[in-house]
Amino acid sequence: MILHVLMCYHGLIPPYLSEDCQLVTDMGRRHIRLLDVHTCAVPRTQTWLGDRSFVVAGPRLWNNLPVELRQQERV
Repeated sequence: MILHVLMCYHGLIPPYLSEDCQLVTDMGRRHIRLLDVHTCAVPRTQTWLGDRSFVVAGPRLWNNLPVELRQQERV
């Protein structure tokens, strides 16, 4: 699932999935300390089933990666 988020970040996945993974900096929110670490926005859900969807679980797993991995550019 983290690979799909990485592919979203680099634009290598269909648009219907890439719309679900947005970086905090792309959303226009002001999180000064998060600007350089490529943090994904995680939407809130009301059920445990919603927490398991790609829209929530993918960005949450991505944000749990070490900062060094999230900052690496494509080779």
